[in-house]
Amino acid sequence: MLKTFSLIVLICLSLCASAQETGRVYGSVTDLSSSEPLVGASISLLDSALTGASTDLDGYYTLEISRFPASLLVSYIGYQSDTVSVMVPGRMDLALSAGIRISDIVIDAATFGGRVEDARMGAITLDPKDIRLMPALFGEVDVLKSLQLLPGVQSAGEGSSGYYVRGGAPDQNLVLLDGATVYNPGHLLGFFSVFNPDILGNVTLYKGSVPAHYGGRLSSTLLVETSSSENDWEVNGGIGLVSSRVQVSGPLGRKTGVTLSGRRTYLLDLAQPLIKNTDFAGTNYFFHDYSLRIDHELTERDHLYFSSYLGRDRFSFNNVDNGIQFDLPYGNTIGSIHWDRQISDRWKSSLLVSYSDYRFEVSGAQEGFEFLLESGVRDLSAAYRLLHLSPGGGTLGIGAEYHHFRLQPNILSAEIEGEAFTPKLATKYGQQMAITSQYDRDLTERWRMGAGLRLQSYQNVGPVEADGSGLRRPLEVIKSYYYADPTLSLRYQVDEHTSLKAETSITHQSLHLVSQSTSTIPSDLWVGSSERIRPQRAEQISVGYFGESQTAAYEWSVELYYKRLHHQLDYRDDFVDNFAEDIENQFVAGQGRAHGAEFYFRKNKGQFTGWLSYTYSRALRSFDEIEDGREFPTVYDRPHDLSIVGIYELSDRWSVSGTFIYTSGRRYTPIQSVYFIEQNLVSRYGPRNSARLPDYHRLDIAATYTRHPSSTKRWQSSWTFGVYNVYVRKNTFFTFTDLDVDADSGIASASAQNFALFPFVPSVTWNFTWN
Repeated sequence: MLKTFSLIVLICLSLCASAQETGRVYGSVTDLSSSEPLVGASISLLDSALTGASTDLDGYYTLEISRFPASLLVSYIGYQSDTVSVMVPGRMDLALSAGIRISDIVIDAATFGGRVEDARMGAITLDPKDIRLMPALFGEVDVLKSLQLLPGVQSAGEGSSGYYVRGGAPDQNLVLLDGATVYNPGHLLGFFSVFNPDILGNVTLYKGSVPAHYGGRLSSTLLVETSSSENDWEVNGGIGLVSSRVQVSGPLGRKTGVTLSGRRTYLLDLAQPLIKNTDFAGTNYFFHDYSLRIDHELTERDHLYFSSYLGRDRFSFNNVDNGIQFDLPYGNTIGSIHWDRQISDRWKSSLLVSYSDYRFEVSGAQEGFEFLLESGVRDLSAAYRLLHLSPGGGTLGIGAEYHHFRLQPNILSAEIEGEAFTPKLATKYGQQMAITSQYDRDLTERWRMGAGLRLQSYQNVGPVEADGSGLRRPLEVIKSYYYADPTLSLRYQVDEHTSLKAETSITHQSLHLVSQSTSTIPSDLWVGSSERIRPQRAEQISVGYFGESQTAAYEWSVELYYKRLHHQLDYRDDFVDNFAEDIENQFVAGQGRAHGAEFYFRKNKGQFTGWLSYTYSRALRSFDEIEDGREFPTVYDRPHDLSIVGIYELSDRWSVSGTFIYTSGRRYTPIQSVYFIEQNLVSRYGPRNSARLPDYHRLDIAATYTRHPSSTKRWQSSWTFGVYNVYVRKNTFFTFTDLDVDADSGIASASAQNFALFPFVPSVTWNFTWN
């Protein structure tokens, strides 16, 4: 009896001891159907939201728990939340089902707490489902236009998919599609992006402290990941007024899946019968793109997938009356291979090999004159990463990467009445290497730290005929640059639902986009750092306050930032476009600064969801060779930027959405006076960017109708109706000067004229799904 009693006491003591045990729980959070990692998913203790974690870019989390057994709440936007019981420390992989059932959500901890808990600020993940519901120009849903509705992100212009982040130029934004760099993310001269909405998986924007593995640009990094193949065959797509698209996804055996999508515009194709008998017969513009992804499970620990993209725009213009004809094809060819391996419970590796080729070409002819202009950039790269979940609850990532660039300048070849002209401008080459490390961990219950370091080098290499030094062989180094880019992020959790954050970073950028426009257009030119051009540099510091309501139905944030920029490029005041001269000779280098405040409020739950975003910002530059070093605003210096987005579920069948946008007008350099010098008209310009276009504002609405939302049939469809610019606001697309000249009297006058592009644009799209 005594032995029995002693045994019972020992068992009870053992159980009590184990209940007090402190340990670590770690693992991955994935999509239940596709096994895709969920980035930014929230894992927290039900009885204390102060104890929580968010998944990293690979979908991994680690969490220190002081008492077992414990109950965890796992949640992710657009997925059904789940609660799990954890009996002992160790690995626990979790999976969530897509879709939200309100009755299943546990209102006991932060469902959308990733932004509050994460140490990094300025990071926002977009839900592709929200993107598809928002109003769009011509009904074409666009991820880049959706980004422009977020704080700190500004549109490059009316209808443009180009964007500016925290006072930075378009080339200071790194865009990655499945790890491969996209050098021109625009279709239709920048009005649409290259991303077909059907292929979108995870979309994450970093506009502050960027993880070390994704460095190399000064302002932001946009990660666009395609969705993996479905477990069953599925077909979806849509037919609109401007374009149609289709995607097919399904398994090829037990361990292999494939996803194939395509899209093409046809608006001007339909107009061909109308212009067939006019002077513009043969004029057309269309774009098409195709995406392919193949997933294969090599073993239980090894996952391999291949991703590719091919996109082309083609503009053909023909004027029989004037004898003018030109053709403008351009586009991207992108491919990447990923090998992810789960080495052990604590170690994971990933290998990426990618290829990106952007080509621009324009050819034309008129009355015996023919010309061909070509330019482009090619990037062949490889990257290797190791991810380690440390026993102390931290996440350590180390990696190495290599890029080889082929940079072709604007090469113009022409023939005038049989006489050929070919300038001797050489294609240039460069290589970039980096060693990276990123470490994130909880310092205490309330403090969390993220630290990164990117050791990077850039070499201008051969083959090229260097100035005064003869021919350089392939990969022979002409000029080298070395630099270190550190980042540091700190988070202090005030209570379960609010936190304070601060971060600082130094970044360098070796590639530069030469542009005379306000957005990325096909003729923009990429050049590398060289003996004349130094890499750009930026130092940024930012602080923020993040909060959410007790049920996470609402979230809000306030962020302040200040950025210093060095070695910024601009054209000389006396710049004249000359295709026979090296473009590097036309640049001047200067300094810049940007600062601002970003306010964000979002409603996550209920029939009505949406957000309000307001940004106050300034972007300034100064160059010793321009206006004697006077500091002047950039063309994208727009102090006020307001966006309001609302999505309302009227019923199971109907949902409506709307966006309202207000921004300060874009800066430009006005003509101050015109006069004659020896019967030649001369225009005198005012200070650079000293005038501003009228303020921009616009309201868009859309409605989506699903006929049988609860149908179990394999075929389902919906209609989306939209109106762009509801109240027909004549927003200025650009301004030009109308000159009235009387050469006989010597009198000339000038007046500014504003040109509006899109007054009122209705759209309708039929979307379908078969599975």
